[in-house]
Amino acid sequence: MPLENESVADDWSSDEEDAQEPVKGPVPPGQIKDKLLKIFQTEFKFEGSYSYNNSFPAAPNPNIEVPGFGLLGLPLNPREAKVLIKHCTQAPFGKGERTVVDKKVRDTWELSPERFTFKNPQFPTWIESTVVPAVAAALGVNGKIVVAEVYKLLVYEKGSHFLAHQDTEKIPGMFGSIIVTLPSQFEGAAVHLSHNDETKVIDLAAESGLTTSVLAWYSDVFHAVKPVTSGYRLALSYNLAIRPGATQARPSAPDTSSASRELQHLLLSWKQDSSQKAPGKLVWNLEHQYSLIGLRQVSLKGRDAQILNVLGPLAERLQFRVLLANVELYENGEADDSGGWGGGRGWGRRSRYCAYDDYSRDDGHHDMIEVIDSRFSVKNVIGLDGATVELDVDIDVDKEMIPYSLKRYGPSTEQYEGYQGNWAGTLEHWYRKTVLIIYPRANEFAVDNRDPVEYAVERLEHKLQRGWSENDQNSRHITTALHPSPTCSADVLTDALNTLMLCAIESDDAALWVDAIRACGAVADPERLELSNIAPAISQFGFPSVSPIFEEILRDGKQNSARFAILDQLHRTPGPKIKSWGKAQRLLVENQLKPLVVDDVPGLLEIAKRSLGDFESRLLPQIIALKPSHEVVSALSSQMLSSRSKWTAKKDKAKWLTIMSTLISKCVEALPRVSTTNAQQCVDDTLVIVRTYDIMEHAEALAPLAAKLERLLEAPPQEPRTYHYLHSNENDRSKTTLAFVLPLLASIVALQRSSTLVKKDPTAYLPLFSLIRLVLSHSLTDKDVQSHVDTIVSILPLAGGIDVFSTILVPRIAEVARTSSSTLQRLAKALYVARDQFDEDAPKVIDLIHRIVAAVAVNGELALTGAYRYLYGSSPSKPYIQLLEFCLDFGDESVALCQVIAPHIKPHSNTPMIPWFIESFSPFWTELAPALKQRNLLPTIEPFRSVLSDNVYAFSAAIGVKHPPGVPLSTTLQAVGCGCADCAQLRNFLTGTTESWEFKAIKARRMHLESVLFSSGAHKWGLQSRTGNGSPQVLILDKPAAMISASRWKTNVAHLQKIILGLGNAQRIREMLGDRTDVISARAHIAVNHAPIDTSSTSPAAAAGTTSNPAPSNSSRLGKRAAPGSSQPAAKRAKGSVNNI
Repeated sequence: MPLENESVADDWSSDEEDAQEPVKGPVPPGQIKDKLLKIFQTEFKFEGSYSYNNSFPAAPNPNIEVPGFGLLGLPLNPREAKVLIKHCTQAPFGKGERTVVDKKVRDTWELSPERFTFKNPQFPTWIESTVVPAVAAALGVNGKIVVAEVYKLLVYEKGSHFLAHQDTEKIPGMFGSIIVTLPSQFEGAAVHLSHNDETKVIDLAAESGLTTSVLAWYSDVFHAVKPVTSGYRLALSYNLAIRPGATQARPSAPDTSSASRELQHLLLSWKQDSSQKAPGKLVWNLEHQYSLIGLRQVSLKGRDAQILNVLGPLAERLQFRVLLANVELYENGEADDSGGWGGGRGWGRRSRYCAYDDYSRDDGHHDMIEVIDSRFSVKNVIGLDGATVELDVDIDVDKEMIPYSLKRYGPSTEQYEGYQGNWAGTLEHWYRKTVLIIYPRANEFAVDNRDPVEYAVERLEHKLQRGWSENDQNSRHITTALHPSPTCSADVLTDALNTLMLCAIESDDAALWVDAIRACGAVADPERLELSNIAPAISQFGFPSVSPIFEEILRDGKQNSARFAILDQLHRTPGPKIKSWGKAQRLLVENQLKPLVVDDVPGLLEIAKRSLGDFESRLLPQIIALKPSHEVVSALSSQMLSSRSKWTAKKDKAKWLTIMSTLISKCVEALPRVSTTNAQQCVDDTLVIVRTYDIMEHAEALAPLAAKLERLLEAPPQEPRTYHYLHSNENDRSKTTLAFVLPLLASIVALQRSSTLVKKDPTAYLPLFSLIRLVLSHSLTDKDVQSHVDTIVSILPLAGGIDVFSTILVPRIAEVARTSSSTLQRLAKALYVARDQFDEDAPKVIDLIHRIVAAVAVNGELALTGAYRYLYGSSPSKPYIQLLEFCLDFGDESVALCQVIAPHIKPHSNTPMIPWFIESFSPFWTELAPALKQRNLLPTIEPFRSVLSDNVYAFSAAIGVKHPPGVPLSTTLQAVGCGCADCAQLRNFLTGTTESWEFKAIKARRMHLESVLFSSGAHKWGLQSRTGNGSPQVLILDKPAAMISASRWKTNVAHLQKIILGLGNAQRIREMLGDRTDVISARAHIAVNHAPIDTSSTSPAAAAGTTSNPAPSNSSRLGKRAAPGSSQPAAKRAKGSVNNI
């Protein structure tokens, strides 16, 4: 906490103060609050005002010049005003920490001072010599230290306004504003002022054309400019501030000696009260509200400045603290929608976000009939030196605040949501004030809510930084707060201990040094003791003065590492007595180990390095007896393993093996259950065990270790075993297995390259590698396994070969394919790449790949294509082409794998052939051609030829005939009805492809269409009609499937023709469709001429059939079949000219 005026602040109980005589006729403690209120209200009489208003008919013309405009004539005429506005910018306003433009809040034009100049030097002189003194006198400020700085030239046109607001402090020391209204005729623009419970309305319109007027107010005064109704208002805005380098603003007040005497008597009475009935602190509401900038400059106004001018020096002299702060009370609750506070909106009521009254239709302030939530906060606590003070303080608004509560003048800000049906409107109020917090310095700890120990430590540290005084008696008063309490944290006690130790050294007080260790709990918790404080203490006090407390720490301290560190620090301290004493104490410490933690491991390792025999004989039995945690044993084993080169002698190596055997057995016993959170640590710990077994050549221990690890990976039984629990439990087990087994086995693969065991027995690590079974059993359906596929496959040859994988995977391959098809595909690819690593089992690898591909085709993506619209959006062919391209990347096995999936390239059992063929198969075949060409494969080879032939044949059969039985001819449908508009709509429906039609009309029109349909025999076609609700009602017609099929027949035939023609010439078509060519072409109504197949056309490009419009030739002719009775020449038919079908 920053301390202002420390020379006074720290003398809490100086000799001067103790010798002070008791005050005569003290103020009773119960009357201190009322007495202070009386002094402030009666002894400090401020005669000034919060605003100023005056007219100056003889004011000089400023002769304002604007570049690009010229000299501004006064009074301002409308023509020049319009031109001037073009040189201005829209004026912004402050909204929180931002500056924004919003014409609903402020509609004004402005020019910055760098964009205009005063050509008349008498005008700035007039401002300085006439205006500023007059304003300062009115506001009650010493005019000699006040300066006015021009801020903006403002132009208001018709409709221009500025909603209610307070001015922000734009320059250092700013406390108010001056507005100089220059001659320019206007109407409206009345200025409304409000401060506390006073309001003023200033209307300058009557004399605006010929007179210069001056307005001024303090920054925290709310003011608004109402809209200009006609003309133009021209004004200069000035910032009113304390002159740089001058002292803070003080009112021109009468002699305050009487107030000073009264106030001194009160403060002494308060300070010397021993009844504990005096207030801990009092809070005075200042008349003005100040921003953080204003508080830091301590630039107060009016009576606020008078009070502080007297109170400040007295408080410093009498050991009181006076702080400036902003306080805020927030309340929310239900609004009284029937009326407003004070009968309407009082001045100074602002909206929440802009600090402006938007004059909406809800123009009244709202009372809160019930407070639901209330919060009080203290912000921006500032000392009289302008520095921020860290103070956590609570204020009792009713008991400690004077002269009135925060709510006297209504809220500073209001947010109202409005009446909502059966509920009252939600209302939020913010009440804000700037206050003086006054209290005796002896009450510092009671006022500040922070831990007194923490606060006292800060004070001591501050004194140490300034320089310790040998005669300083105040340290004892501060240190009384430093005894430990249940509320003290370990960090606070550590700071307190080491600060007190430094103070003891500065004051040559050995007893304080020792007492601090005991008081702050450092005997049992020696980690709190900073080792750097030991040598200075021994040098200052002598070792005999402090050795007893060290013996106490070494005997009773709970942390082995701290005890070792203190011994090491003392060993480095010069002095023969210290060395001999330290040797005896070290033996005692090593023979009396406390419960072990990981931090003790470095100290234990140092003992082992010093004497492995001592470690084995004295420490190892203690370690086993203390039953340390797995973390401790693992860390110690790891350190002993890493440092084994330290013990190269034969006898040390034997001892090391004995020690490691003991430690590793304990490490295996203490291995924890594996989880996702500790998996990596378990990997590291297990590797220490494996490496130790390898060095010790204990191959027989690896199988029990693997069995132990498998048990640790099992999920612990829990109740109740619901489906959700079982599913979640299995998911956790899968992720744990992935996180532990694969990193462990990958590390063991690297370890075996230099393994002593593997050199003797290549299968030594087989029990550990067999843990891969857990991954295959539990994690194949986990999405995270995909990134580990290569690791899994690389371990399989070391774990028993492909049979291990097949045994686990094949029985559940359908399940895995349904949930993790992409994982299976990656496994198949990785197995193919690594097939040579399986030696003679390579054929089994290929067989397993075939099984995987078949499972994916049957249970994976292709099994889901019945719902392709939802899975693949606009690309329903995606699963087919992706899986086929996947198979094509297997080199020599590509075609064989394609044959595995070929039978499954057909519509799903619940998907009709026609839409499937058009939306899925056709795009698939189009994408297949470049994929085959890229790999130098022909579509005429199997299985691609059969896939095409089978599906084209099925599609042609599904198209059916042009006019199925019972379906009327198109000419019949075109003749239905009469010539009315309703019948025309009916005919369009009957001849179109729409399945259903709704006709909403009055009854007579509906009955007309029903009569037409009946007379046309529509009931024989299978056409269904029904009536739907509505006004008027709706006639709904539904076509039968046969009619729908007939209406779409032509479109489907065209699609079939496109597929056939896209295959190439007649030779290629017959080659692809085989003996079904004539049937399919007949259904497509095209003719494929018989011709010998050109077997020389074997290039991939030709085979892929990429030519969509092949040129006809004499030997192979392809075209549309002519309609019966057509006289079209054969040559034209060969070019595929289209006939009506």
